[in-house]
Amino acid sequence: MFNTTKPHTIKDFLHHYHVINTLELDLTKCLADTLITESMFDHPEHDVSNQDLFTFYRNVNQLYDNAYIGILMGESFCLHSDGVLGLAHCSAINLNQAIQLTIDHPILADLEFDFSRITQNGQTTLRLTPKAEDILFFQNLDNDNIFDFLCNYKTAGIYKAIREISLISPQLSSVKLMHNDTIQRVKYEHFFGCPVTFNASANEIVFLEKYLTNPLARSDPITFKFLQQKCTQLEHSLDKKNSFTNKVISLLSSQENKTWSVQYIAETLHVSPRTLKRKLELEGTCFRQLMNNVKLSLAKVQLTNSSLKISTIAFSLGYRNSTSFTQAFKSWIGITPIRYRNENTK
Repeated sequence: MFNTTKPHTIKDFLHHYHVINTLELDLTKCLADTLITESMFDHPEHDVSNQDLFTFYRNVNQLYDNAYIGILMGESFCLHSDGVLGLAHCSAINLNQAIQLTIDHPILADLEFDFSRITQNGQTTLRLTPKAEDILFFQNLDNDNIFDFLCNYKTAGIYKAIREISLISPQLSSVKLMHNDTIQRVKYEHFFGCPVTFNASANEIVFLEKYLTNPLARSDPITFKFLQQKCTQLEHSLDKKNSFTNKVISLLSSQENKTWSVQYIAETLHVSPRTLKRKLELEGTCFRQLMNNVKLSLAKVQLTNSSLKISTIAFSLGYRNSTSFTQAFKSWIGITPIRYRNENTK
């Protein structure tokens, strides 16, 4: 989960910040085990990793001890904080066009769930379902209710976006949620203004089809076409720049990471080792190849830019001794680490 390629910044947190203040939650505890500091909220351009984003959500959910906080955080969503995609939504001709824009740009939409639209019998269903590779991840989350929180957060966020785009509150026919928080049914039905079904196979929002084609007050076809093109360009750029392979390389290259195992990287990316291997195969590579490439790059840097002993470098790269490291290094480029250092050090 949270393997999205969309970059995050503190700006994405600002609407959450107001919810935390309103509920009087301890911000320091909400940010525990992340690289986010309170001072960063004065600088919205600061980058935030997907791992920190997930940890933040998990902390908030545990502190409030009620998955309904996901509804409150979803309701705090604002289109103006959603970058070029949010601007494009505001200029769409109708709600149908705005929804299709979301479907066509899943990276920018950053929903973490698979998003789809079904229209039949005069009703439109917007559906959010867990991605196949995330199901095992959720099953291993024990009892922290983060899945319930995410279902609430994303479903409420979609509902808020619909209202912002339309500048009205479409009457919902029904809502379905994948969790079993039936004890708070009254609160959910009051929020959505319709019957809510729990333990569903997917998270769904259902409303009359007529809302799809109603003209929007802020519609601007020329602006929408321009922003739509920008969304497509950015989506392609992010998709190429942030491939799954690059995520693995980034983790392996991190100075904080000294665990050279598929299990560790898979857990950090919230996928199973099997899924990790499959994703890398689809991109024409494998974990061992990436690991060896990263180790070689790090070894070259340490050999030429430090006076560290070969045994120290070997240990930092996960080898038990210098002999094993020397054998691996020679298999990669045909010479020993000592010879490489001598030939590349002034």
